[in-house]
Amino acid sequence: MRRQTEQAGNPVCREKRFDPQLFMDNGNRLQDYLQQVNASLEKLSGISSAESPEFQWLSQRLLDQCQAMQRELNTLDSRRAVLPTVADYWLNKYQEQRGYESRLCEMISQHEQQLNNAETLQQQQLIANKLDLLEQRLARCRAALQESYWQTSVRTPQEN
Repeated sequence: MRRQTEQAGNPVCREKRFDPQLFMDNGNRLQDYLQQVNASLEKLSGISSAESPEFQWLSQRLLDQCQAMQRELNTLDSRRAVLPTVADYWLNKYQEQRGYESRLCEMISQHEQQLNNAETLQQQQLIANKLDLLEQRLARCRAALQESYWQTSVRTPQEN
């Protein structure tokens, strides 16, 4: 496994690929997980009785860790082959900005209701200032949304 990890170039794991109960520390490189496998092996070799429940539990854990690492090493090539395209990037950006836009619209609506219910001039001014800032943010968000939409429409799925 060590040799395979070195041959793979110790790639960064961008998302969680292992069960958190299987590996205590969530590193971002395969080498981090390999170190945990080695630590489990050292603990296992330190237990004197092969009949103890601790030995049996730890040996099962080590087996599960090794199997998980082996699966990950075996699927690295297929993960590299599915790199996101530029079109995917802009589509994800567009969807993310749509979420921002809807949340900003909700916030503006809430602040408008608060402005209508405000009793003092000071409250009205404070809410009006917040409302103005939210509308400016919404305008910037919509400009970015327009750019993302344009980028998405001019990109083809084959483009990288």
